Amino acid sequence: MRKSLYINPCFVRTAHTTFQTHLFPNHPQINYLGRFVKNSYILDRLNTQQKKIVEQSDPFYEEFFENIILLDDEFFDEKYNEILKIAEKIYLDPNKTNIFSHDMFTLYSMHHTSTAHAAPTYLKGKKYFGSDKIDPSFSIQHLKTDSSSIKSSPLKSSFFRTVSRINSIFNKINVDVHYFFNIRNQSELIPSWYQITAKELGRTGSFNMEELIEYLKDQNLDKLLIKRLLDGFKFWEYLNTLNNVVGKNKVKVFLYEKFREDSSNYITDFSNYLKIDSAISKKLLKDKREQVNYYDINQSSVINTPLSLIYFKLFKNLKDPKNLFRNFKKKFINLCYLLYKNIFKFSYKDKEIIKIKKENLIKQSNMINTNIELIKEYYKEDCLALKKELELDIDKYNYL
Repeated sequence: MRKSLYINPCFVRTAHTTFQTHLFPNHPQINYLGRFVKNSYILDRLNTQQKKIVEQSDPFYEEFFENIILLDDEFFDEKYNEILKIAEKIYLDPNKTNIFSHDMFTLYSMHHTSTAHAAPTYLKGKKYFGSDKIDPSFSIQHLKTDSSSIKSSPLKSSFFRTVSRINSIFNKINVDVHYFFNIRNQSELIPSWYQITAKELGRTGSFNMEELIEYLKDQNLDKLLIKRLLDGFKFWEYLNTLNNVVGKNKVKVFLYEKFREDSSNYITDFSNYLKIDSAISKKLLKDKREQVNYYDINQSSVINTPLSLIYFKLFKNLKDPKNLFRNFKKKFINLCYLLYKNIFKFSYKDKEIIKIKKENLIKQSNMINTNIELIKEYYKEDCLALKKELELDIDKYNYL
């Protein structure tokens, strides 16, 4: 009897953290393989049982799929039979919906530009492939910034390679793999994405919004990394890549906007697709919207003074009194440190540097928000193809 595995190769800023935190690990009809969200802000607010699930989660599954995504072709081919044997060890519950969810499927295809960014620090080939010489520094396909490696569509190269590998491996062990994911209006998604990758915050972004807008105005510019990112949000191309490898009947697309504005019907459709009880799903997701982006920005010491951080942390904890006394000792120590830093270590010069960085972040964010029509024009053809093929009501949500 063939088993089934549902893979969620999610896009950033499309509610995947909410599902990875509240639905997938906690629904009794789901066998969740990962990724488990271990952001401290989220962990601090989980109840004891939920926190225990995350803390006791097995990293095996996440590391296995990261190897599938990141190993270079030569090494993957050489170790194919070993990888196959390891895949057979993945426990798939015949009585539950087996799910693996990870944004690395998309991020490696469109965003990360170096092995250091793409590979988790704990990713070690020797854990699975029997060699003490293997590590990410040479076992991972390097992403180069020259035209030969990124000029063509990333979704027809890196992502296609990943899906083809998964399809090959799991077909051999009689497992049907299905794919599902949310999409989001690109004119909302890109500004939101920028805030979590901004250079101004010292994050992994390799260009700012001013450079992106220049490219949108003149696409003949030699800005290959920008093209790579923008093409990564061409959802029709992404979908078409999946369809060509696994077949249309094994791919499902949902709208993030429907989850945000019509959550009850969205959760019903979502649960029916995954063959899980929608009433339980609605209970688990009630009033649950993880805003990691908002908290990351407001808790960043790069653009906030120690005093601002104290105010924000106090506000955050007082807003949720149940959370106030969780990890109280740690919170108290952090508070004392910030007070000490503000009084003895924080100079007028430091304050001016933070002010400049924050103003620049706001300037870049405003810049992209005032050029939304350029984004829509860039994705118009892709969105029209998506609308025609899937008959999704994307007009309602301002895609076009």
